[in-house]
Amino acid sequence: MTMMGLVTNLAGLVICRIFLGMFEAGYFPGVSYYLTAFYKRSEHALRIAIFFSMATFAGAFGGLLAYGIGMFPIGIG
Repeated sequence: MTMMGLVTNLAGLVICRIFLGMFEAGYFPGVSYYLTAFYKRSEHALRIAIFFSMATFAGAFGGLLAYGIGMFPIGIG
């Protein structure tokens, strides 16, 4: 995701998005599988629901946080 700030053309952006998709494709299933090692079957559904809910909240408030950070001048130089 950080490399998308350095992209100068459409082809570079598409390549960055493809690599990002490849690396993040197994994240949610991997977390779900990882949680099965620590919780019983009766506890697992609640933990997965919390994880997916927090991912939704992060997506909802990520733009707001980025806007707030972008409002502060950096003052380099």
